[in-house]
Amino acid sequence: MVGKHLGLFMDYVNTLFQPTVEQLSALIARGEITYDLLWALFEPNMEIFTTCLGTDASRCVLFNHCEERTDMNGAKFIYLDTRYLNSKGKILGEVTTGIKIPYFQGTRLLNTSVHILSSIIPSTMWCDETSFNAVALSFR
Repeated sequence: MVGKHLGLFMDYVNTLFQPTVEQLSALIARGEITYDLLWALFEPNMEIFTTCLGTDASRCVLFNHCEERTDMNGAKFIYLDTRYLNSKGKILGEVTTGIKIPYFQGTRLLNTSVHILSSIIPSTMWCDETSFNAVALSFR
């Protein structure tokens, strides 16, 4: 019985998201993405590559989740919650980071080698030594 209900649910989800899948597939085939479909690019634990502003060292972060937010001026953006391992002296721990992708109109080109938007993902991140948080500061 559970299998039958699960099958019905999966059929419903597939039907519901079919137009989105088709639109996303067409955009990705052209190496493009739109703001409203950004959420569909990222999977849990996906690697995102950037550099640390403080050290200029390369950094690979793992994607946790994303959500749309609005800043104090009313501007929309996608917030990517990510994490990575870092050390502060003798302490090794997991650090959470935030990457902010501002709203854009139309399409943007994808960087297919790392599966992210090279034109809007931050090229550097700022590391707050006191709280081990990283905040995106600059964009390409």
